[in-house]
Order: sequence, then C-alpha cells, then structure tokens
Amino acid sequence: MDTPSAPSKTLCILGITATMLLSVPCMGAPRCSDAAVHRVSSAAVAIELTTPGGPAYGSGIVWDRAGHIVTNHHVVAAGTNPIVTFASGQRYFGTVVADAPDRDIAVLAVSVRPDVAVDLAGDGTERNGQAVLAIGNPMGQGMSLISGTLEARDQQIMIPPGTALTDLLQTDLPFRPGNSGGPVFDCAGSLIGMAAATMPRNTGMGITGYVIPASHLRAVVASLGNTGPLAEATVPTPSVGAPDARPGLGLMVVPGLDGTLVVDRVVPGTPAAMAGAAAGDVIAGLNGRPVSRVADLSEQVQRRGVGALVVLTVSRSGRNIDLPVRIMPVNFAS
Repeated sequence: MDTPSAPSKTLCILGITATMLLSVPCMGAPRCSDAAVHRVSSAAVAIELTTPGGPAYGSGIVWDRAGHIVTNHHVVAAGTNPIVTFASGQRYFGTVVADAPDRDIAVLAVSVRPDVAVDLAGDGTERNGQAVLAIGNPMGQGMSLISGTLEARDQQIMIPPGTALTDLLQTDLPFRPGNSGGPVFDCAGSLIGMAAATMPRNTGMGITGYVIPASHLRAVVASLGNTGPLAEATVPTPSVGAPDARPGLGLMVVPGLDGTLVVDRVVPGTPAAMAGAAAGDVIAGLNGRPVSRVADLSEQVQRRGVGALVVLTVSRSGRNIDLPVRIMPVNFAS
C-alpha cells in the first residue's frame, strides 16, 4: 500500500469540547443512534491550558472510570495547568501522568471517578467508505459533533517538531484547532480513534483529518501503565491538603509507576511551599518513618493535626533533604 511522504505544508494541530446531539446519516442505516452519540459525547472532554499568550484548547477521551483522560501529547505540551471540563460542565485540574511524545499520546488524570468511559469494544475492522463521527472543542467554542467518511488506512504524516506518525486513519472530517485529542467513533458508538492532525488537500478544496487508531491508543496506554490499563493508583490524590481545608501540607502527590510517591504540585503560600518543597521531589518519609502510600501520608498528617511541626524527607537530585513543615489548614483549590 502506498504511503504518502511527509507533507510539505505545516499541519494544523487540533483539540475538543462539549456536546451537541445530532442524528447523522450512516452507511447501511438511515440514521446514527442518538443513544450512541450521547454515550460518546459523555466520554468526551474539553481541555484548557495556560500559555503566555492566553488559553490554549484541546480535547480528550474519558478512558476509564478511574479518572484517566487520553489526549494528544501536543495538546498537553501546548501549555500548563490543564483544566478538564466534562460534558456535565464540571471542571477539574488535570495532571499528566504518562506521555509518549513519539506517538503523540498522553494521559491526564483527574481526582474524580467519571460515571461514563469510552466504549473500547470496537474490533478494528473499520472499512474505507464507512461513516465516522467526531466530537471536539474547535477553537475552544464548546463541544460540537461532525461527520465524515473513512477514506484510507495505514497513512503516515509528519508533525512538528519532526515526529512521524504512522498507521493513521485518513478521513474527510473537517477538524479545526481544538479538536485534537477528541474521540472519533462509528455509528454504534465504538471508538475508532483519536483526532490528531489536519492538512489542506492538494486540490485546495476541503481538508484531510488524520486519526490515531484505537488499537494504537490501547497499546500505547497499556505500555505506559506497564500491565494494561493504567493502574488506578496513578490518579492524583490531594491527600495532604484538600478542598475542605483539612490539616495539610499543601502538596499534590501522585504515586509513581516505580512504587514511589512523587510531588506533582505545590500550592503557593502553603507550608510545603514555604519549606521549599518542589514538584518532582520524591517523598522518602515523614518524621523519620518511610512513606510509600498516599493514604499513609495523609493519615499521618491528619492524625497530627493543625499546628504540629513535622519533618518531611524528600529525595531530590540523588540526595535526601529534611524539610520542617508546620501543618496548617489547607484549601487545595486555592
């Protein structure tokens, strides 16, 4: 099968958001199922990031009910402090817990357990000419649904900064900036793939939308999580500083894939920040006692209570550092 060479024109990278229920004509059936569209809509999220020039937008797929969101690497690389908005309108901070830049796939985690996840039951037997649909957040203007046709398989493109994406699906879906990371699915509501990139057609009429196949998403996400779907333990847990202002240190801690506890974020102005804790620190212990689970760390902090002075030992650049921290009421949402 012929594989096109890397396009000479710059690819427009995409994104996704809220939902608009539509009935769309499908091959072999008068209309797509509204129920299928609604199910996929519930499993699509909008992603907003902070950049020096203003907000950047993308889309994502609710991968499982443990709170993992699959999107493109180029979406999460476009800015910082990702905020994930569900179809319900609820918004949560997201944390990048796994990333595969060479496949343009990344995994975010949120500290909520979604009620709905994407349907991964597709068998990978999509055929050229079949109808496909996509849900995304073009230009950050809210979720919308578009329909198109699967035109070819096993395509290859090059995206900035020179990454080759192979085995892609080619469609005529009119992706726009902000659709990247959003789900592409069939009329049964099964995931076909994830919106990745678009480029103008050589004729100057219309655009080509490229999709990372669902089989690739499954394989890459499984490899990022070592043994299949990412372990639920990788979801960030605000156990040492929660929204209800319990006793805390002001840390967002995530379990590392190697069994360690890693500081993902330090809330400015909190005790941990004033003591010098930093994102990327590996927590080695509290008051001289080893800590290997988020629950253990949270329990020790809660038991000592507000006002207690503790010594948080972190590993940084190969050496252990003792940080004296006074437990204070912490509102993690601040």
